[in-house]
Amino acid sequence: MYIAFEDEIILESFIILQGTKSELPLAGFLPYEVYLNNVEVQKNNLEVEKRRRENGLKAQELFKIIAREQLFIVEDIPQDKDSIANYKVIESIPVKRADYNIKNCKNIEVEVKCLTLYPRINPLFFYISSYEVEKLENLNKLTGKKTILAIYSQAEIDQENCSVIMIKLSTIRKNKRPIIYDIDKDCYKVPISLTTEGFELLEKYRIKGDLYRKSGSR
Repeated sequence: MYIAFEDEIILESFIILQGTKSELPLAGFLPYEVYLNNVEVQKNNLEVEKRRRENGLKAQELFKIIAREQLFIVEDIPQDKDSIANYKVIESIPVKRADYNIKNCKNIEVEVKCLTLYPRINPLFFYISSYEVEKLENLNKLTGKKTILAIYSQAEIDQENCSVIMIKLSTIRKNKRPIIYDIDKDCYKVPISLTTEGFELLEKYRIKGDLYRKSGSR
């Protein structure tokens, strides 16, 4: 019998099973084998993943709406399996297209993310998977494109005036301080201070920007 252990207290969320270790629903770690209620863990994980997917889609739609209001020409990039296969010209490296091609910005694509921003630790930061960054950067090398990450906050995505921050993918890939590679999470820890608010970064790449400023002054 394995005993759930936390400060020598048995909690209601623990279950005790009789049998071999291979029959247990969740592998544990010696010297104390801790087994949470597997059904509840799976249920919570599914709910969290569902919420993240939904928030990711909200962020994408919000980006398109605001970008078009700012007179950017936003073209959806197909993300289905067949479309992605078109870009995998070199089998040995993983690749990914960004979410949107900005037609009136020179060689710019935008990947929209809805991430957790950590406001309780100074400096403020977010995590992004190094594998995700690698896939986007690999395709940039093949196509000569640049990717800008547009990041929305998980905590604010349902708020009416949810804001966006942006950062160039290449800034993260340089992996110089103050960006830190977290080996345990296999993620980059990126300070918010390296990002820009709103569409200021995207505006720098707008083709014939003066034309749009004249149009807006009428």
